[in-house]
Amino acid sequence: MTNNVSSQTQIGQRIRDLRKKRKLTLQEVADKTRLAVSTMSKIERGLLAPTYDKFSRIAAALDVDIISLYATDSRE
Repeated sequence: MTNNVSSQTQIGQRIRDLRKKRKLTLQEVADKTRLAVSTMSKIERGLLAPTYDKFSRIAAALDVDIISLYATDSRE
């Protein structure tokens, strides 16, 4: 479970980093994904594991491939 929580946190941080790099607010990404701001916040903090559908919408909102949300390097 600890490993799963750690990967959730890393993915959430990656989403936050990509969002900030694109100068988007949580509200803007939430609007683009049709997710609540609180949901996006929980995903970014690693408190909520998104479904594939949510991952797909987040990737589209950030204009990246889904695999980029899992990447640990700076390629996107």
